[in-house]
Amino acid sequence: MRPLYRLRYGVPGPSLGLSIAQSLGIPEAVINRAHGYIKEKEGAFIESIRILEEEKETVRELRERLDSLEAQRQKALERLRQDRGAMVERAKRNIDAMVGKAAEEIRESIARFREEGKASSGKRTATEVLKAGDRLKVKLGHKKERYVPKKGDRVSLSGSNAKGTVTAVDADGKKAEVMVGSLKVWAPWDKLEKRGGVEAKPSQGLSVSADMEIASTLNIIGMRVEEALPFVTKFLDNAHSSGLHSVDIIHGVGTGRLAKAVEENLKRHPLVKSFHHAEPSRGGGGVTVVELK
Repeated sequence: MRPLYRLRYGVPGPSLGLSIAQSLGIPEAVINRAHGYIKEKEGAFIESIRILEEEKETVRELRERLDSLEAQRQKALERLRQDRGAMVERAKRNIDAMVGKAAEEIRESIARFREEGKASSGKRTATEVLKAGDRLKVKLGHKKERYVPKKGDRVSLSGSNAKGTVTAVDADGKKAEVMVGSLKVWAPWDKLEKRGGVEAKPSQGLSVSADMEIASTLNIIGMRVEEALPFVTKFLDNAHSSGLHSVDIIHGVGTGRLAKAVEENLKRHPLVKSFHHAEPSRGGGGVTVVELK
């Protein structure tokens, strides 16, 4: 059952005084005379109330219609967001697949370049392609789980076949020092990949990319002359390309054969401005300080 009326607070209605008076037996003549006094004023008042009520009803219907349209709009927007999210997710998967395929092709090309003695060029090309793929992934919102290195972690350097061990971590600069064979480099965290297994063998011919920083010290103690000199040459080349002006080569004292070989190598190196033994507090004759051009 539903009521046949609508209760509205604050809405005045017509006076029922004469109707009540008539029901109580007041003479009809008195009632009619009273009607004559109030007919015009009350009639106008009742009409104004009726108009106001109609306008309020119209406003109420418009408000309900607007609420319904707003609900439909929100549903449409939600569907649009879901569809867009699905489209972006599909695009991410497609990009990941394309980048992965391109990276695999580049690795295959590097293998061929190595056989032809052109590995350096191939690695530079691979690094640039992988960087472009990473930039594209970032634009599409692809987030790679960030690796935070710890001292002692075994890692590999992306864009290179180099493997080494983390020897120091700079949390503020978000970079880590990695010992690759006898060479130390500083690399951003996002260029390091943690690896398991046994201790990595010293990497030969390490290429330092633009976002790595060559360390200023090379330790060749315990190496044979023919083993150490290629490291010294590569270390000096990388240090110069990284903008370093002074580096230290730790060769120890020993029989003096290794120190003499390093000295002869420095005399012939085109990037060396001068060199001298370190201060006693820094190793004295067991360390050679090299000034680069």
